[in-house]
Amino acid sequence: MLIVEDKIENRLLLRTLLEKVGLFVIEAENGAEGVRLFSQEQPDFIWMDLRMPIMDGYECTRQIRQLPGGDRIPIVAVTASAFSDDETKVVEAGCNDFIHKPYREYEIFRTMEKHWDISFLYETAPDNAQTPEVTPQALRRVPEALRNTLLGALKDMDMAQVSQVLEKMEREYPEVAGPLKKWVENYEYDRLETLLKGVNDG
Repeated sequence: MLIVEDKIENRLLLRTLLEKVGLFVIEAENGAEGVRLFSQEQPDFIWMDLRMPIMDGYECTRQIRQLPGGDRIPIVAVTASAFSDDETKVVEAGCNDFIHKPYREYEIFRTMEKHWDISFLYETAPDNAQTPEVTPQALRRVPEALRNTLLGALKDMDMAQVSQVLEKMEREYPEVAGPLKKWVENYEYDRLETLLKGVNDG
C-alpha cells in the first residue's frame, strides 16, 4: 500500500492501522514523490491526501492514472474538507472514493473491502470493554482555551498536539483526560470532536 500524505503524524496513524493487519506500507510526503513511488513500486492500493506541497493529491492522482497500471489501482482520497464541490473534484481527478478526517478505524477497513479484493474478520468487544463516558458537565470544568486547542488539533489531525493537550489535561483533570485518551486510542475522533463542539456551543 502507498500512503501519500505530507503530515508525518497522519502517515504514522494510517500506517499503524494497516501494518497491524499485515499489510506492507510505503510512504510519500508529497504528490511528486507519490508518482515516483507508484512507478517504482507498483503498489496495490493508494491512500491520497489532497492538500500537499510541491504537488497536491488531485494532480498526483491524474498523473498516476496516466501511467501503466494506474488505471486499475484503487485510489482513495483522505480529505479534511466537508464541501461537496471538493468531493466532485476528487471524483473528477480519478479517485475511486474518499473518506473524511478524522476517520474511524472501521472506515479504513470497510473502504478497502469495497474497492479491493480483500476481507477482514472483526472482533466484537465485550460489554465491559466499552470506552468510558465523559459528560459535558465534566468537560466544562476544563478551561475553554484548552478545549479549543484540543478541538483545533483534532480538526487538523495533529495527533502529536492532541497527545500533548491530553497529557496537560491529565495533570489537572485526570477524571476527564483518562477517558478521552481511551477515545483517541480507539480512533473515536468524531465522538470527541462532537462532544467538544457541543460543550463549546452550549
